[in-house]
Amino acid sequence: MQKIKTKCSCHVSNTKNVFSYQVKVDDNYIKVSPVEAASYIFTKLLEIGELVGGSELEDVVLTVPHNFSEDQRISLCEAAENIGCNILRVISEPAAACLAYGIGQNDPLEHSTVLIYRLGGSSMDACIMEVINGMYHMIHYKSNSDFGSNEFDNVLIKYFTEEFKRIHKEDISENKRALGKLSAAAEDCKHGLSKLHTIACAVDSLHDGIDFHCQLPRAKFESLCSFVFSKCMELVDELLIEANFKVTDIDKVILVGGGSRMPRLVQLMKNKFDSSEILNTIHTEEVLAQGAALQAGLLQGRDDTLNTDVFNLNCVSKNIGIKLANDDKLCILLNKNTPVPVKRSANLTVPASQTTACVYLYECDDATLTGSLLLAKLVIRDLNSDEAKELFLNIEFRRNGCLSVILNDRKSNKTESVSIEMTKI
Repeated sequence: MQKIKTKCSCHVSNTKNVFSYQVKVDDNYIKVSPVEAASYIFTKLLEIGELVGGSELEDVVLTVPHNFSEDQRISLCEAAENIGCNILRVISEPAAACLAYGIGQNDPLEHSTVLIYRLGGSSMDACIMEVINGMYHMIHYKSNSDFGSNEFDNVLIKYFTEEFKRIHKEDISENKRALGKLSAAAEDCKHGLSKLHTIACAVDSLHDGIDFHCQLPRAKFESLCSFVFSKCMELVDELLIEANFKVTDIDKVILVGGGSRMPRLVQLMKNKFDSSEILNTIHTEEVLAQGAALQAGLLQGRDDTLNTDVFNLNCVSKNIGIKLANDDKLCILLNKNTPVPVKRSANLTVPASQTTACVYLYECDDATLTGSLLLAKLVIRDLNSDEAKELFLNIEFRRNGCLSVILNDRKSNKTESVSIEMTKI
């Protein structure tokens, strides 16, 4: 609730766990629920879509963040249905991004690993998706709801405030009206510098009738915001570490969101993923919309590419799970019918009192040990007894039916591995 109040420009109330916004309309204040607010936004989007398409629209596909809960999805659907939309399907934003670029759609046998990076106005997220035979599978997802491209705006607002003080000897850092004007100007400058090498910031009557004019080169902007660009890339680094992926494991990188248009950020991505294909030919603010539109077309049978030959798809025949020696709980890493090839990883914790780590690998029908088949046992001995140990387990099921498992203690760098030839796939 506090986070919503901080980010929202209007008053937010909470009555019996029901949120509402108090919005001024003419001279009166009205209460607007989140669903109603979303309906207003959808109404405007529908108008734009009908204007561009030249006809009335009813059937829609909605995109939502990967970490949206079921309740959030239901509320979003309700908002769209309230204005007469027929929801064909709700898909995740990463899937929409892949659809927009036709990944896995043109070649039914395509197998690629895709990193999708989105930098929005107030949040950012990144994920790794595996595309196998036209099927999308989420490997790992990471988000930051407190950081977005508005951080660049804040840097520019501070810079312009200091420039105004330097030139006119007036401090406007506490003037909300002036800061509001600078905020709009800063956002315009940020967008403009995605295309121009230099942009002019001009704000009429910023303070006490004094106009503000400032030339801002792209190089200066990138220098001022160098630490913000670094923060953007930190999320990608953390994602790769947590997923146990190397830069060279990524085949394609899709850039999504208005913030990802900035040339410096694009170059940082190209430098990091120098062997990957950087996909940013579609306007980054329209990628998700195009993906949703393509999905809607497929669902309505408007794409002949669906008329492809039937082909065999190799899948995991049973669940593959792991269990620590001191734990009765079985953790499923590979679900039955998961397309092959596939990779999974898990972080395991061994208590400080134990100097030996023992991990059992099972093939099973469910999350219990009943009727399960022990495939392998991995043991790492002589671990440090002073503290809890963080182990990393990586499992890979290859197309040829080979199941490879690696267990690693990052602190001591001790590793145990095993390869199993699976008879059923």
